[in-house]
Amino acid sequence: MARPGDRSRRDDDRYLMLEAVLAARDKLYISWVGRNVRDNSAQPPSVLVAQLCDYLRAGWQIELDQLTTEHALQPFSRRYFEADGLLTYAREWREAHGEQEFAAAAQLPPYEIDPGYRLKLADLVNFMRQPARYFFRQRLGVVFGDAAQVGEDEEPFALDGLERYQLEEQLLEDAGEDEMLEQVAGQLTRRAARLAREGRLPIGLIGQQYQQQLVAGLVPVRSAWLQLRQHYPRPAAKVAVTLKLAGLQLEDWVDQLRSDGVSTVWLGQISSKVLNKQGDVRAEKLMEIWLRQLALAASGTLVTAHLIARDVHVQMQPMEQDLARAALEQLVALWRENMNQPLPTACKTALAMLQDGDPRATYDGGYELQGEADDLCLARLWPEYALLEAQPGFADIAERLYAPLLKWLGEAVSFNYLDQEGTA
Repeated sequence: MARPGDRSRRDDDRYLMLEAVLAARDKLYISWVGRNVRDNSAQPPSVLVAQLCDYLRAGWQIELDQLTTEHALQPFSRRYFEADGLLTYAREWREAHGEQEFAAAAQLPPYEIDPGYRLKLADLVNFMRQPARYFFRQRLGVVFGDAAQVGEDEEPFALDGLERYQLEEQLLEDAGEDEMLEQVAGQLTRRAARLAREGRLPIGLIGQQYQQQLVAGLVPVRSAWLQLRQHYPRPAAKVAVTLKLAGLQLEDWVDQLRSDGVSTVWLGQISSKVLNKQGDVRAEKLMEIWLRQLALAASGTLVTAHLIARDVHVQMQPMEQDLARAALEQLVALWRENMNQPLPTACKTALAMLQDGDPRATYDGGYELQGEADDLCLARLWPEYALLEAQPGFADIAERLYAPLLKWLGEAVSFNYLDQEGTA
């Protein structure tokens, strides 16, 4: 039973608060989180602070609202930089409140390239696929995350388009060099079962169904590639690419070359389709092969390229050395320009415009049509097609960047459809 003078633990906080108040000599500063960080709703202070406020109001009739300063939730809030605003020493945030939406990027100094920097073909591929995204990642180090992503501990119950593509590409890449034509179905089945054991496929009957679908879709691709390889049984040495272009050094290797003892070809395979529903070529799917052909031709190596896709066998003739070097020179110059400031273009939209399609629908999207503006980098710069089209040099950049690719597709590329057995 409690007696007078016993310690009251529920009053310990009050004693500590009283000691803090009595210890103050010139000024007493009390703060609390007054707004919810999620929805900005008002939050009351702690019980002790609320009791102190009530005591001051009752005993001295003090208007505490006039003595209370409500700070912003973030240090970059505009309130800190307005006239007679809140005090802050973080002046670097002032640039974020310029008149232009992307003033910070517009004021970036020219991109300085290290003297020892070596450009790779993969850099040019990623740049062409989406110049704005490449600028954000390489120049600013910004990667926009998807807020809807689930954790890695979630069990997969279905595969979206990207996950399915990645699994199919891995099944093709894991194939052995000594694989025979009659072993294709069995080898793909074993590799798909391994993916299931790794937890990358749904479990149970659904997972088994996905395994069967993956194998059935890749058997024609792998079979056609192996049939083509029989004509070029010898692996050829990879080719070193070393080119001085627009003041930059391009250095890389080109592999996947094979030979019949007389001529050398490049043989590749992908799990996706090259043609769309209308039977037109999807230029973005052949962008990487085109750049590889440019690099080989500019280096003086004339190589015919063969690509086995899910729907067609693509055959690409070698290019002239001078034309290939000029195309690479222009592309590297555009890459350099994009590193200073993102070029006003978007890959699929520019290709649609150059191919007499509907660039507005390609960019903005529509009913059951995902627009290219869904890319977070593009949405940050140009949320709709009208803003992108209004940028200076929009049509010129699209012509310089993607017209050589389309010209090559029309002059040096042929297609042969594949049947279900992988025969052209």
